[in-house]
Amino acid sequence: MPRCIGSTGAEALRRTRPWVIFICVLVLLSAAYNLVSLMLSLLGMSMTAIPANMPATLVAFTMTVSIVMAALSVLVSGLYGWFALQYARQIKLCMDSLSPQRFEDAMQWQRRYWTLQGVALIVGIALAIVMVVGIIVLSVMAAQQGGLRP
Repeated sequence: MPRCIGSTGAEALRRTRPWVIFICVLVLLSAAYNLVSLMLSLLGMSMTAIPANMPATLVAFTMTVSIVMAALSVLVSGLYGWFALQYARQIKLCMDSLSPQRFEDAMQWQRRYWTLQGVALIVGIALAIVMVVGIIVLSVMAAQQGGLRP
């Protein structure tokens, strides 16, 4: 654990903060975009005609998966932004006081941010695998029922 913050460490943190804020702004804009996309998707789903030969369970499953995936996207984007914002805040507090405790707090928020990134990556890969398997299963089910015709 650092006992004091040297000029090199302080300068590195000072130069990191604008990039953290930039990432935070982009991620929060992404969350807002994802939220608008979710709302438009819900609106579009409510106006879409469902083919008569499409099973109701398939329609319900497809819509549910779409809504859940979009909601997760909004949640994860929001979390990324919040964690980045907290990290930027801790950097500012550290720069204002240059105390070892503030430095440690900033490093803890940096660790939390990268932990969130790692967990989200693992969950994203798992969800992508589930999605591919689901698409294959749904395609086979549709083919067994004679396919979908408009």
